[in-house]
Parts: sequence; C-alpha cells; structure tokens
Amino acid sequence: MAKNNGELLANLGNFSNRSLKFVAGAQFQNVIPGYPTSQLHDDDISFIDSLLSKFNDYIELLEKVKLKEGIKTAMAYSHLCNVYF
Repeated sequence: MAKNNGELLANLGNFSNRSLKFVAGAQFQNVIPGYPTSQLHDDDISFIDSLLSKFNDYIELLEKVKLKEGIKTAMAYSHLCNVYF
C-alpha cells in the first residue's frame, strides 16, 4: 500500500507541479486560456475519452469499496496525464 501510495503521489505530484509551472510561466501569466473544441485534434479527443473512461472506472471501483483497484486506476489516470503533457 505504501509503495502504491508513494507512486501515486509521485505521479500526481509530478503532473500537478508541471501543470502549475506551465500555467504560471510568462506565456500564460497565471491564466488558463480557453481552447475551442473546434481546435481539438484526434489525439486530444482520444486522450479526453480515455480520461473519462478511467474516471468512470475509478468512481465505480470506489463505490464498490475496491480500494486497491481504485488506486491502480488513479495511477493509470495520472500516468496518462503525464504522458499527454
């Protein structure tokens, strides 16, 4: 459990840190810009669909109190975010 939690924290922490630094940089000046859905690429749509699927899996697992599987799903979710970033 400690190993999974440590890896999850590292993945989520890494993604959160990268995202916040990116937005706080000079280019965006602490403002997340809008992104019209008409400009989404196929890769973006695939990524969003995979996140939605993982999120739904995570919620379902937590509702069934399957915590270990839920943590694995959360790790997969954060991994997808890091890869996409």
